[in-house]
Amino acid sequence: MTPNGIKKNKIKGTKYFYQEKNGKQYLDWEEEKEELELTVEYQGENKLTKSEIVKIANSIKAEGKLLN
Repeated sequence: MTPNGIKKNKIKGTKYFYQEKNGKQYLDWEEEKEELELTVEYQGENKLTKSEIVKIANSIKAEGKLLN
């Protein structure tokens, strides 16, 4: 469960967690190597399939930057 009480569902065979809230779709995951937590948020007329959102997330290159 997330802090706001919404259950996050892991998409089988992936590192992604999917949830829907207030008409928006969310895909969360961690990039451990870069020490980042990432989220894709989508809101549109038509709902995306989980596989479409996963394709979007897979296209994101995460690069962390240490802040001093």
